[in-house]
This record gives sequence, C-alpha cells and structure tokens, in this order.
Amino acid sequence: MVIEQTALPGIGLKHEFTSSAGRRIGVVSHRTGRRDLIIYDPDDPDSACEDIVLNDDEADALAELLGAPRIVQRLNQLHKQVEGLVSVQLPITGDSPYTDRQMGDARVRTRTGASIVAVVRAGRVITSPAPDLALLAGDVIVVVGTAESTAAVAEILAGRQNLVMFGRLFGLGKAAARARADELLRSFDLTEAADRPVSTYSGGMRRRLDIAAGLILAPAVLFLDEPTTGLDPRARNEVWTTVRGVAARGTTVLLTTQYLDEADQMADRISVMNHGRVIASDTPDALKRQLGGDR
Repeated sequence: MVIEQTALPGIGLKHEFTSSAGRRIGVVSHRTGRRDLIIYDPDDPDSACEDIVLNDDEADALAELLGAPRIVQRLNQLHKQVEGLVSVQLPITGDSPYTDRQMGDARVRTRTGASIVAVVRAGRVITSPAPDLALLAGDVIVVVGTAESTAAVAEILAGRQNLVMFGRLFGLGKAAARARADELLRSFDLTEAADRPVSTYSGGMRRRLDIAAGLILAPAVLFLDEPTTGLDPRARNEVWTTVRGVAARGTTVLLTTQYLDEADQMADRISVMNHGRVIASDTPDALKRQLGGDR
C-alpha cells in the first residue's frame, strides 16, 4: 500500500492512502499534537466528507484498536518464520506479586530470556511497554520467546496465579478460575505456598502444581510423562500420593515411567513398550507371574 506524505507549512504533516475499496483516507498530524482523521468524498477525491478531530488519548486508543489484530498476525507470521518461537498470554491477577508494581521489577528478560511485547489492558493494547509501566490487576501480558523461556516467565508468577492463568486460558471466567484454583490448591496441599513464586517451590511441589494445572477442567483422562524423573525419594512419594488421589477421584491416569517399582506400585495395568511397540500388557501381578515372579 502506498502512503503519500505532504508537508503542511506551519501546520504539520498530512498522510494519505487509498483503501482497496477505493476510499481515500488522510491523517493530518498537527505540531500541537492534534490529529485530524479525514475521509474524502468518493465522488470528489479532493473534497473531505468527514473531518474528525482526535486528541492524543483518542488517537492512541484508535491506533491500539486497529493495531491489536496486526500484532496477532505478526506474531503468527514470526512463529512460522522462526522455528521454536512461541507466544503466550499471561493474566495479572489481583494477588500477583507484581500487581501495582513496575513491569521492570519482574526482570523477565534478564531472568528468562523471553520478552514482553505487549500489555492488554481493558481491551486496549499497549505495544512495546516501557519497564516503568505499572502492571494492574486484570492486565494480560503477551510474552514471546522459546517454549522454555515462556514457561520460565510463568514460574515468576505465584502458584495460585499460575492456576488462575490456566483456568482463564481454558475459558473459565475470573471468579470460576479463582474458585477452581483454590480448590486444587487445597486438594494438593499447596494452600500455604499459594502466593509464593513458583521459582521458590521444591521439585515435588512443582510437579504437584503441574498435575493440578492439568486438572483445571477435570478431564476424564490425565496424561503424565515421567512425572517423578529427577526427584528425590521424598518428593517422589509426594507425587505418588498425589497421583493416587487423582485416580481415586475418578480420573484415569496414563503415566509413563522408566522405573519398574513405580509402575508396580502405581498401576492397575501396565503396558511395556520397546522401540515404540507394545510387547506386553497386563496387570502388575500377571506380568510378574509371566516373567517368573518378582525378583
């Protein structure tokens, strides 16, 4: 699209373009900061049929409303162009440790390598927010980075805020997301740590929070991929207790593990895979009998 620029001596600059529908539109930027939005008469391109005067706030609001979809489009284009790049939207709740504080206090880029590219506030998009922007309850920050770095940003948030964030992403309203988060925190014995940043949690507490996030919508089936890998024995037992509780409440748990004792202790039925193929499947006791007993 061609945008024509014309200097207006003593006034400012005029920019004009013609839309795909053939309508001519102009914006006059005055030295005083005033903006005039001009819509030309389709029958007489030299004559304005509408001249709308905008102050700074009105011009900013219009730019953000028109620019928000373009931000999403550009992010999607970046995802296609740069392998491994992802974007996430993280809500700032009233109990966030960063509510009413400057965005720079979180040191997101320094701590994670991800970048906050926009803040959505009451339907308005603040692009390229400055570090001194105060974050407010209800804001949604748009974060761009790798999967690992964006996940690390979520860890800066408190445990309760993480669960509320997942609830909101899954389509729950604010009150419903908060109520579900509190319910899961009680179920997983995380209430006392709910308002601490996840980065301060122990390994077992983090895995329990991960499992809780997977239960936001109370799924019929929960997939857990090696949930105890790298944990010490105490944290491992905490996760075992959590998983047993999930199963006891009626959720089917499909768990992958490399630990034979874990499969024996946890599973009602075990499938053994080799190079992507199931080579045996039965109850733990039946499999041990087939293999000559538990040695």
